[in-house]
Amino acid sequence: MNLKLRYTDNGYARVYYHEGRYLYCLQYEGAQGMKFYTCSRDGEPCCEARPPANLPPPTGTTLIDRQVRAWLARRDH
Repeated sequence: MNLKLRYTDNGYARVYYHEGRYLYCLQYEGAQGMKFYTCSRDGEPCCEARPPANLPPPTGTTLIDRQVRAWLARRDH
């Protein structure tokens, strides 16, 4: 899977990724941490999935961008 970063949705604490016509997101869920989902065409999380090893980190400065970068760094070590 070769996902590309699409955008950050600060309101729903999600970072979206895509591969071709398929949409995925990482969503912050409080004490449960980050969850990776496949998404419907309108961006709603559908099914929890296993995140691929090569997720590109978001580059923004928002809270969710920083949380995802920290989660990815912990996951990689």
